[in-house]
Amino acid sequence: IRKIFNWIASALLIIAGVLISGKFKYFEYSYILFFIGHLIYVVNFIKDKEYSYVVANLFFLSIDILGIYKWII
Repeated sequence: IRKIFNWIASALLIIAGVLISGKFKYFEYSYILFFIGHLIYVVNFIKDKEYSYVVANLFFLSIDILGIYKWII
């Protein structure tokens, strides 16, 4: 089931990247997609004990949170 979630996370990150780079109408929602994708990766990488990936994705999560915060304000 983790592989399925990894694929879901990958799809969310790709969709978010396309939304934000294309500045499509609702590109602000890409921050939420990024957040969910990186959160899935953090959980799965912790389970796999891939701590370098955990750290990288925690960093991306903090960027996602900042993006969501700036979007709401």
